[in-house]
Amino acid sequence: MASPVKTYQTEMHTNLGFFATWLPGDPIDIGDVGTMVDGRFRRLSSLAEIDVVCEASDPGPAQSVQYTSARGTKVETKAAADLVGVANAEVAINFSTEGAFVFHASGLRARQLKNLPAIERGVLKAYEKGKWQKDWFIIDAGQESSCTTIIVSQDTAASLVLTAKLAGGLAALSLADPKLGLRISASSGKLLHVVGGRSLKPLYSCLRVQSRLFGPASLKPVLGGTDHSSGFERASLGDLVEH
Repeated sequence: MASPVKTYQTEMHTNLGFFATWLPGDPIDIGDVGTMVDGRFRRLSSLAEIDVVCEASDPGPAQSVQYTSARGTKVETKAAADLVGVANAEVAINFSTEGAFVFHASGLRARQLKNLPAIERGVLKAYEKGKWQKDWFIIDAGQESSCTTIIVSQDTAASLVLTAKLAGGLAALSLADPKLGLRISASSGKLLHVVGGRSLKPLYSCLRVQSRLFGPASLKPVLGGTDHSSGFERASLGDLVEH
């Protein structure tokens, strides 16, 4: 049976095309270099630290993402009022499957490496000299959010109740709205959660050097993108969840 983190990462990657940062609050930056261990990117260095010049794009336009696991998650929202009559919302999230999750992020802005041909030359030179390990990965793109709530069940039965300030209608409620003042009022079971986290980098993609036997390096197409004709290959989901 897949672990909760693998279930979460598999569904996120399948539907969004990015790896989910684990743990959600782990620091991760464009140009970081590292390995995959138990579904987690472990930073070892960076392109800059090994003297490979790299450039990152400016942040893209802000967007919001809300995604709930396809099974094992039930979210119920109701309005209430506190003792002084201030409108609140109570969000009850019940999980019935390990790895079931809720992912809300607002103000997501994408950045990516720009100069892949130059990076390729620098990395492949280091690789040919034995200064680069084949199982190393490069963070080539990522999404930084202004506010993020991620809740992942690590039990077959778990729940979390959040209380929020109700500024608008219940239908428009986002758990990544920084104005809600979210707080946990009750929980049960084993959960991993980040509630209202600021300036996180919850999504990323990465590359690694690919060498062919008796042939030059080559690049496999980016998922949903184009072939940059360089010496890298796109890391697969198996690279993440099987290490």
